[in-house]
Amino acid sequence: MHKHKRWIAGNVLILSSTLSAAGSTIDTYQQTLVLGTERFTVTVPQGYQLSVFSTDIPSPRMLSHGEVAGEVLVGSGAGAIYRLTPPDYKAQRITPQFRYPHSVLWHENALWVASSEGVYRTQLNRQENRLEAIEKVFAMPASGGHSSRTLVAGPDGSLYVSIGISGNCSNQYLSETYAFNERRGGVWRLQKKAGRWQADVFSSGLRNPVGLAWSPHEQRLYATNNGPDHLGFEQPPEQLVALSAGSFHGMPWYQYDGEQVFRDRCQRSQPPQRKDQVEHPVTTFPARQAPLGLDFVPEQSVYGSLSGQLLVAFHGSWAVDATGSAASRRPPKITALHLEDGAVITQQDIVSGFQLDDGQRWARPVDLLALPDGRILFSSDGPTSAIFKLTPIP
Repeated sequence: MHKHKRWIAGNVLILSSTLSAAGSTIDTYQQTLVLGTERFTVTVPQGYQLSVFSTDIPSPRMLSHGEVAGEVLVGSGAGAIYRLTPPDYKAQRITPQFRYPHSVLWHENALWVASSEGVYRTQLNRQENRLEAIEKVFAMPASGGHSSRTLVAGPDGSLYVSIGISGNCSNQYLSETYAFNERRGGVWRLQKKAGRWQADVFSSGLRNPVGLAWSPHEQRLYATNNGPDHLGFEQPPEQLVALSAGSFHGMPWYQYDGEQVFRDRCQRSQPPQRKDQVEHPVTTFPARQAPLGLDFVPEQSVYGSLSGQLLVAFHGSWAVDATGSAASRRPPKITALHLEDGAVITQQDIVSGFQLDDGQRWARPVDLLALPDGRILFSSDGPTSAIFKLTPIP
């Protein structure tokens, strides 16, 4: 439960949240952000200032650390991948293009790209910003909806890549018992065995797992999971799930309504697993809110009040409630979750103000990345294509 206090300090309205549950309070305040010729009021964590990091990348999506200290790798919806290298962080476009390179990763002295149709291992010619020795390590079905693929490295040295089902109720399942084009809805694990990368199913029953992040404490993989749209504006809730080898999360055959699992009759094929085998989510969020990227902030004093928090980027809903008003759309934002032993202790919105009173948005967060110097980046793929930064105030 949250209680909110309001007071005026100088000309700035301070909004402080007092959490009744155990966990650290993250105070917030409102600042003005200048973006081109426009000014927006945003709510940000106390001790941080929000500003623009880069506007040179069209439709930036997932962010990751590069080979060079402080370097940022960026996937995009514009067909290319990019890198931003200190000290100037000028965006450098890397060729060639891919179908939809949603995610890019530096791992084991190679650059990896997760595009809609598969995962590639490449070498980067840094002088020419060009990929060489491109090898398609793993093929995935690319047709239909939910074409983003997110790639992360695990503590075991394996790679983990997510794929959503193509629709609300598609009869698709991550299993070799299904035809290739129907092997969707979960996370594959890529392991190097006898010098070759081989894939196996890590987790299944996920409708659209966009964000992936490993907990530094539990060494467990967390994912955001977007629910279907056919049950209305309120159901089912969006999810934060904890994945494990062989875990089954139900979709599209089963849904979780916030309290219990129920059979979803929109998909009438025989479920591959029983209802009592469905893993419950760690926590839920309001339906249609579209949680995407997430990142665990390292537990270091340089990150101030955000140290140790799990940050989640919400893209905001396209759907509206029964009024049909755009103002009813669930707004884009960034939320901080405090986890202990795999349970959410507190949950608090820390960056907001991307949606105006009439429901129009000027930015929609996609992914987050904590830099070693304490800055926290987040991407927005529209209407403003940009990467923003939360910078600690000295």
